[in-house]
Amino acid sequence: MEWFPALFVNPPFLIWPTLWLGWVGFFLMVVALVIAGWSWWEHLGEILRKRWWLFLLLTILTAITASTLALVPAWTIRPLPGLPLDAKPPAILVFSALPWVLAAGLLGSFPAAVLGLLSGIVSGLFNSHSPFSALETAGLALAFSAAIRQRYRTPFYRMLRHPIGAAAVLSLGFVPVYMLTTLFGVNSGIAVRLDFALTQTWPTILTRGAELVLAGAAAEAFYLSKNRWWGKRGELIPSPSEVSLQTRFFYGTVPLVAALFLVLTVGDWLVAGNAARRMVKERLASAAQVAADTLPYFIETGQSLVLTMATPELVEAAPDQVAGMLSQRVRSIPFF
Repeated sequence: MEWFPALFVNPPFLIWPTLWLGWVGFFLMVVALVIAGWSWWEHLGEILRKRWWLFLLLTILTAITASTLALVPAWTIRPLPGLPLDAKPPAILVFSALPWVLAAGLLGSFPAAVLGLLSGIVSGLFNSHSPFSALETAGLALAFSAAIRQRYRTPFYRMLRHPIGAAAVLSLGFVPVYMLTTLFGVNSGIAVRLDFALTQTWPTILTRGAELVLAGAAAEAFYLSKNRWWGKRGELIPSPSEVSLQTRFFYGTVPLVAALFLVLTVGDWLVAGNAARRMVKERLASAAQVAADTLPYFIETGQSLVLTMATPELVEAAPDQVAGMLSQRVRSIPFF
């Protein structure tokens, strides 16, 4: 691993989709983000009027933490298909998630989404170079805010109110989201998109998960200190699984089925990819062996041609005549 004090040494640019599937995915993610923001909307006028200075401070920190203290792992990744760019692994921005994680607990869902969007824009420009990074981070901030501010009383939801618990769950829960954004962001055929999304997304998943877990561990201190600004106050209410048996069955089976489907898909794709690579490697090795077996014949032929050309007339000829004599003898050989 290698430390970089800032990402501003990298040129800022975004790799926008060039095919219709990428733009459809981008539009659908924007719609999903708007729907999620509307569903988890909180009336925060009084809070923002009193804590506007905190929002301003976290905004400044977002611009700083999203581009400084970058830890670049020594991973080997493939470049994006169809682009002549050097493949660089995504950097772990150690404190990039901390401002919007604190905003989720101290201010609410909307400020957290705004700071997540800002952090994603900076990270997309200098780190991932993907326009989907802003949408991913904003959606992650909304989900994190909803997780730590809900007031359900069952053990699972009590665990989600802990920032470190919400960070761990969302790091795993957003794996399909990262794969979908990679699928939409690759400008190539559907087979290439699927291969890149299923096999090359894991560095991004690990780096974003590490950033969120680090921020969640820091925010856990606010939760454990019983800070009166942290979270949402109110009575505990029954969780959806307590209210409806159908909802309980849905929450219990759908994540399991989705995880099983994802594991089987990734596993089958990796097995098929390894088999294809092994087949290509065997064919290349066979072609190289055939070429190597024919080398002695060409070496012997070349040696005999050298002996045929090495005549006394060539040795006794003037230097300016040697080139002409060699060119005539070369033309007399059918190979040339």
